[in-house]
Amino acid sequence: MTDNKRFGLDPSGIDARMKEGVDSLEKVQEICTLLHTSVQEGLSSFPAHLSLRESAFGKNEYSAQPPPHYSQTFFSLLAKSYSELQPRFIRNILVCAMIFYVVFIVIIVDPGAELSTYLLIILAYIIEPLAFLCVPIFMEARWTYRKQVMLNIALQRVGNTGQTATVMRGGELTAKVKFEDIVVGDIVQLSPGDVVPGDGLLLGQDNGLVFGTTGSDGAYSYPGFGVCAGSAVSKGKGQIVIVAVGSNTRLGQIISEPPQNKELFPVTYILVIATVMGLSFFFTMTTMFLFNTYIIEQMPGEVRHLQQIMTFFGYSVNCFLLMIPFSLPLIIVWILHRSKDSSKAFHGIFKIVQLKVIYNILIVSVMFIHYALIPVLFISGLQKIWMNTFATLLALLLYPTDDANRPLKGADEILTMARETLRNIAGQVFWQLGILLGLILLGGPWLDLNTNPDTGPTAYNTMIFNTLAFMTLFNLFCVRVGKVEKNCFAGILKHRIFCVVWILAAILQLIITQCGGLLFNIHPLTLTELIISLCLALSIFIWTQILVFICFRNNEQSNRARDYENNETEL
Repeated sequence: MTDNKRFGLDPSGIDARMKEGVDSLEKVQEICTLLHTSVQEGLSSFPAHLSLRESAFGKNEYSAQPPPHYSQTFFSLLAKSYSELQPRFIRNILVCAMIFYVVFIVIIVDPGAELSTYLLIILAYIIEPLAFLCVPIFMEARWTYRKQVMLNIALQRVGNTGQTATVMRGGELTAKVKFEDIVVGDIVQLSPGDVVPGDGLLLGQDNGLVFGTTGSDGAYSYPGFGVCAGSAVSKGKGQIVIVAVGSNTRLGQIISEPPQNKELFPVTYILVIATVMGLSFFFTMTTMFLFNTYIIEQMPGEVRHLQQIMTFFGYSVNCFLLMIPFSLPLIIVWILHRSKDSSKAFHGIFKIVQLKVIYNILIVSVMFIHYALIPVLFISGLQKIWMNTFATLLALLLYPTDDANRPLKGADEILTMARETLRNIAGQVFWQLGILLGLILLGGPWLDLNTNPDTGPTAYNTMIFNTLAFMTLFNLFCVRVGKVEKNCFAGILKHRIFCVVWILAAILQLIITQCGGLLFNIHPLTLTELIISLCLALSIFIWTQILVFICFRNNEQSNRARDYENNETEL
């Protein structure tokens, strides 16, 4: 009979029960019975019996020194997370965007001016597709570092030479039993300040034991009555039965394998990011205004200055509200950044960047034209929030799970995909911006649209808004086009939730266009105007096929030549 067969449970069986959750005293008693442990008297103190348990369940030994992969600094983890964004051009753009942001803040000297306000908003659109790449990198490094610190603390507690515990053996409490001498089945008495020597189960529901934090996530904890090795007792007294020691404990399992990133991006961070952005906007604008007004111009205090500060507060609230839908891509990239399938992650990130860059360039262009050339052109903030929300929500539903592309092979193919993404962005911006410029410059006289903003919402602005919204909706399909698959609808029916949400978004867009009223700054379009707007938006499908044919024809020919190999066995 082997040592494991002498007991009703082996280490793997105990581990499975602990992870499943021991949530009742009856289950605790059942495990004690299988381990031949008496809750009232503990184990026998005979050395042969204790040695038998050590050979069956392992010795309670830990190393006080953490393994190398749990001894990294925060900056090394940050660099590692950053390096996992393999496409070189994305990493370089992130650095350039941060430099541009610092330089931009320095050159603004008059935050009260309308131009500065527009420039700040334009800046937000420029760095937005880059920010949702940067934030997950920082959050992943922070999450890994916190987990590493807490696990190292637990490891030092149990690995410290000379650590002792109070154990019941032969019906008597034996004080100062070394951690390495504790075996599976021991009944351990815990008091405030004590450290749990191994994974155990509480022998009581209302014992008042409170344990300090031992880990940064649920990976280092057990549901129900389970307690992990390395936990420290904050207050209360009670007893536990040891069910795992040494390398079989949860702590031993974690430190014996490399860190695994399984956490998804917490939704609460979206509110944190939105709050930080709103407060940063308010304090930046207010500080610069006060510095310019009272230090540079040395003006006396006036009531209108307070009104200006309240205006900045209103802008910061708008920034907070805008950042909530803008932060939706954070969830997408966070999921992709932790994806085990690197090919799917690269495809998804490239598609999201492409979608957001195209949309943001169009919005920034419209805002610039409104400020510099055509004041009657206007797209309200609510319209922008609506377009950004449905675009990012649909991207969340489609791109992380889209399987329309073949796997990437090597760094050269990733670099080629980066070039193709840039070509797609340039080509789509050229066509869609051309459509918008045509509507902006010629739409009024050509379609006989009212462009006078003094009369309220105009059909001119509604036409531009509806065309831009449907171009964004249709562009969700176009960015799926790769080097091989020219059919942007290939496999789309597999994503039923995406199709349903897309149809609902299109219907809501039509309802907003016809019934939005003053809330969305909308003037209803006639049937002819609506059909023209939809036809202009649909033209991007034709342009996509032309773009694929022009840009990728040579690549396909070279690929066919490279894939052709003489099969000598058939000659």
